[in-house]
Amino acid sequence: MVYSSSTPFPGLAALPPVLGTAALIYVGSNPQGSAVTKSLSQPVFVWIGLISYSLYLWHWPIFAFLRIVHDNVHLPLPLSIGAVILSLLFAWLSYKFIEQPFRATKAERFSQKTILSFAAAMLLAITAIGGFFHVTEGLPNRFAPKVAAIANVAQDDNPDRQNCSGKLPSEGLCLLGSPNINSEPIDFLLWGDSHAEAMRYGLDIAAQEAGQSGLFAGTIACPPIRQIRRSPERLDCTEMVQSVWTFLQNRTDAPTVILAARWPLSVEGSRYRQEAGSPVLLEWSGSPDAQPPSRQNAAIFQAGLTATVEDILATGRRVVIVGSVPEVGWNVPLNLARAEMLGSMITPPKLTTSDYTTRAGRAEQVLSDIADRYERVVYLPLSDLFCNDELCSVTNLEGLPMYQDDDHISSQTAQTLLPARLSEIWVNEIN
Repeated sequence: MVYSSSTPFPGLAALPPVLGTAALIYVGSNPQGSAVTKSLSQPVFVWIGLISYSLYLWHWPIFAFLRIVHDNVHLPLPLSIGAVILSLLFAWLSYKFIEQPFRATKAERFSQKTILSFAAAMLLAITAIGGFFHVTEGLPNRFAPKVAAIANVAQDDNPDRQNCSGKLPSEGLCLLGSPNINSEPIDFLLWGDSHAEAMRYGLDIAAQEAGQSGLFAGTIACPPIRQIRRSPERLDCTEMVQSVWTFLQNRTDAPTVILAARWPLSVEGSRYRQEAGSPVLLEWSGSPDAQPPSRQNAAIFQAGLTATVEDILATGRRVVIVGSVPEVGWNVPLNLARAEMLGSMITPPKLTTSDYTTRAGRAEQVLSDIADRYERVVYLPLSDLFCNDELCSVTNLEGLPMYQDDDHISSQTAQTLLPARLSEIWVNEIN
């Protein structure tokens, strides 16, 4: 009752239930009986005990399948009760028609040699089947072409992501836009997190068309804000932010700095819908004199981003803040592939424009306010590329996912949807 998903397990937390089980066994061994023994000797408990192994085997596939169909780990109470009843029914049938007949079989029918031979055959069969699926990479042909096409979008990230994300300026940053020998001088710097990295190829196309060259600097879960950090602190993020700032201070090129990140997560602090992961807690790491009075994420974020923008402007550069792509809150390729495979049994959840506004409204307002406050700051929203008056789309015109997970757009989406909007970075550019 007191354990949660944050409880370390196994570990010391496993000790109380183990000791509790040992205590029940000890009490039950008392020949004179006890209140516990008498309670657990009631017919309903005895019956559950008899079918417990079958119940253990059956409940998991039933619950797992219903969670897939319902697209949520937490099932509604009526469905949970139905799943328990169904598990009990299958367990009783399994106990009555499999366990009992097998146990009633005379022992001499199964010699030790027979049992060992059967076990060895099963091990060989399992090994062969496992090896077959390993060699065939999971036998992808078992899926219909449409299902496979949808599921494969989960792998549609930038092929050079591992080489570009997390690389410090001193290690050599990845190039964007028009070819530039030795990357000097450059016209812009894209600074951000994994969302910035996901849109990198879209910016690359826009920059090429505009004849601009630039670099990308950033790492996952690390917003491009000098004055804030996540709690607990991630040292790789701190090092990245400090290195990028040193890079900007030591160079006179890169007249445009483009900031892009998953802004709503920093502002709201909570994961969206069914997304796994711990909440995000922000801490102020800038000057104590500029620290906001509120310790809420939104206040710290606004103060931090404002200070970072002012710092960049003070170097004589301009700033472009790119808005967030809508967070979906469920794994798009996985859910859509399941829906295509199972048909009407699954109805993927929708992302309405109202959902997006509720989730990202505060973050978008902060970005817009900062852009309105300073002359050399431009704000480019992206949400209207995905959302109309009612719904936000998660698939393209071909019915394929626009996302590779629950919040990162695919490389294909970045290359086809974003260039036109990102090209506005160099329209009426202020030098």
